Amino acid sequence: SRSRSRSRSRSRSRARHLLSVDHLVYVVPNLEEGVKEFKERTGVQPSVGGQHRGLGTHNALVSLGEGVYLEILARDLSQAEGAGARWLGVDSAEARLTTFCARPAAPGVELEQVKVQALASGYDAGAPQRMSRLTTSGETLCWTLAAANHREGRASLPEGGLIPFLIDWSASELPHPSATSTSGCTLEVLRAEHPDPHKVEQMLIALGADACYGRGQAGDSGCTIAKGDTPRLEAVLRT
Repeated sequence: SRSRSRSRSRSRSRARHLLSVDHLVYVVPNLEEGVKEFKERTGVQPSVGGQHRGLGTHNALVSLGEGVYLEILARDLSQAEGAGARWLGVDSAEARLTTFCARPAAPGVELEQVKVQALASGYDAGAPQRMSRLTTSGETLCWTLAAANHREGRASLPEGGLIPFLIDWSASELPHPSATSTSGCTLEVLRAEHPDPHKVEQMLIALGADACYGRGQAGDSGCTIAKGDTPRLEAVLRT
């Protein structure tokens, strides 16, 4: 009937756009040394990624399963911006998992839709921007990124990096990096601690990213974030 049709339409409009983990950001002071250390710890040799021109960084990649990968990120001192690069927490003095990136779980959902959803609950993910880099084969890998809150250094990452930045690969004609990077590791679970778990949980729900974390780690509450003295992000990998 017409009333049931209107009801279904309202339900669709209220449906949350959910996010899934796209990649983890593991920052290292020196890329060559970071890659060497990762291989020594896991037995997996990361693939060469490329340079982020204008941002002062370069990376190496490891597939963590279908649609998920690890980005080993470092300042690229061959670029003029390298010495002062800060985005995604690359200014960290030590190797650490600083934050992660999430993408719409359902095909066809645009970042602008996710942004509007989060804004309705008070979180501004920032304006989506087109980005690209050259691959080792000389092809151009393109993506759209919403990372305005992740550009001012590790100390300024939202909730210590526990809130993800966003990505959309639909503009790229190349395979997802997880399909072209070295395999051998799998992401088992993403965990986090924070002094105010409820605050972070509400922000994740607003963004649609609460399902990115493993549930039940905070006891019977079912909260995705455990209570801890300081914000901390942890990924459990299986080799």
